[in-house]
Amino acid sequence: MVQKLVIIAALGALVGCGKGGGGGSVRDEAMARIELARDQACACKDPACGEQARVELKTWIKANTPRLQKLGVPPKAYSDRYNAVSLAAEACLEKLKAAATSDRRPAPAVVAPGSPPPAPPPPTAPTPP
Repeated sequence: MVQKLVIIAALGALVGCGKGGGGGSVRDEAMARIELARDQACACKDPACGEQARVELKTWIKANTPRLQKLGVPPKAYSDRYNAVSLAAEACLEKLKAAATSDRRPAPAVVAPGSPPPAPPPPTAPTPP
């Protein structure tokens, strides 16, 4: 999941790299791709899905790096939008990660009100050396 954040950050850096201005359509395409990655990550229900969204964004970045590097510093509107999209993607990835981690923990025992607590597990015999 952290790799996904690194890819998103790399796209943001590439959108701002290069010399000269212009590149509106390339910036728009890059922003659309990062928004798509965010939407895919936020729609995911498991880590494998999140990984797929990361791989798709990484593939697009590799294929379009030359175009992205020709861009100048993005206008403030792009930077603000990029920051908002990045924060939303990060939040979704953290939720996915937390859900995957909590799925691996055993559920706590549920005790009905007024009933005695469950008995502790029996002791295990020591193993000989």
